[in-house]
Amino acid sequence: MSVKRLLRLFGVWAGLCAPLAAQVTPAILRADLEEHVRFLASDELAGRKAGSPESVAVAHYLAEALAECGLEPAGDDKSFLQLVPFQRERYSALPELRLLAAQERNATHGADFVVRQGSPGGEVQVVLVRVAEDLPDEADAETCLCFVAVHRSRARSWLRKAGFSHGRGFGLVLSPARRESPANPEPPAVGRLHLPPQTQETSVAWLEYGEEFGALIVAAVEEEGRASLAFDLHWELQPRPSFNVVGRLPGVASAARPELAREAVVISAHHDHLGIRAIPGAGETADTIFNGADDDASGVACVLELAAACAAGPAPARELIFLLATAEEIGIVGTTYYLDHPSTPLEETVLNLNFEMLGRPDESIGGSGNLWLTGGARTNLLAAFEEAKLDIFDDPHPQQNFFQRSDNIVFVRRGIVGQTLSSYNLHKDYHTPRDDADSLDYAHLEAATKVAFEALSLVATGSLDPIWLPGQQPGQRR
Repeated sequence: MSVKRLLRLFGVWAGLCAPLAAQVTPAILRADLEEHVRFLASDELAGRKAGSPESVAVAHYLAEALAECGLEPAGDDKSFLQLVPFQRERYSALPELRLLAAQERNATHGADFVVRQGSPGGEVQVVLVRVAEDLPDEADAETCLCFVAVHRSRARSWLRKAGFSHGRGFGLVLSPARRESPANPEPPAVGRLHLPPQTQETSVAWLEYGEEFGALIVAAVEEEGRASLAFDLHWELQPRPSFNVVGRLPGVASAARPELAREAVVISAHHDHLGIRAIPGAGETADTIFNGADDDASGVACVLELAAACAAGPAPARELIFLLATAEEIGIVGTTYYLDHPSTPLEETVLNLNFEMLGRPDESIGGSGNLWLTGGARTNLLAAFEEAKLDIFDDPHPQQNFFQRSDNIVFVRRGIVGQTLSSYNLHKDYHTPRDDADSLDYAHLEAATKVAFEALSLVATGSLDPIWLPGQQPGQRR
């Protein structure tokens, strides 16, 4: 599907994003970077929330951009798109709960109970749990665990230690609300996005009960020897597809180092943002679109220009994988999904170079055109960049722990060298509607992208072999 077609589908002004240049050149141009940012951060794309129709439109735009760069598709079914099969919880009506005992009682949602975790419904027999030892040895889908004077956080801990994370295997879990009545008469909000395995694990209903209704349940069990609950939460799962966008530039190793062609570098940025959100205390005319120009349309634009420049130049020695990931803002889910379904085997991946928030200069490292690298003391990259006299510096904000907060960290957890280049200056527009396209410094973004290209070239050509420095590799998970 063409970019123009996508723009018509979503009502984006025709002049907002001119067609990509037919002839790609190695030049990295401010105009191209700004064009990408203004499209991605436009109001018409409604904040690019993962799982939204606008997010799908963004993915198609990025796929077409990578195709026009001349990259090979590295997603599903010989395409540039890798489906991340999200599902979203939805409640179609007010949840229902009924105590089945000598004195039957229909509970009122918002007064007697609220839903914290959903599932369709059923009829279950109540087991009271006052201490961890009261938990059954085995899970039973016809059993309701009713925690007495044990709030949800502690109950979750007990369940996890017993091998029943999230209440897995039981039909229903109850715990007391932290106030006398839950005091929430509204239907449950639409739930978060989940991937199917997560949804299956967490699809045990969890309700919090008010003091009066909880006392009725406890009395029924203790006085009658048993009690049951019937519940129908009117809960369902709806597909909410989102996409990573993945392109490949094959490596062509030299005769001296033929093994390089079997090694890969993943160049990444995330294309999602926060969508549209109400802002407490703001007036009716307040801007509620979180455009995410710096976070991370700037990083995506940089990666697109790097892809174009690399494809137009000499073939790299190492394979280059360009990954534009979804769902970073909800837990780095898109990149994690890529690692579980990689285009190139992880044992052949030697580096993730991630790009996050390059749209404004950071004066603490010298301002325009300069970048900083997370985890500088952990690998040999920073020293190599300094030796090459690149304008790349150590992270000046270590207290922010950025090494752990971006997509690179999931590579690190698999034992792969992963670091992020950024120029985020801790500006106060982060995660606000003020992070829009007009707030960026495009001359800086152009200069920074050129620096990033030089840094990438060191690894792509085999001049630099990424390694962990002694004692600096975090714990691995394979």
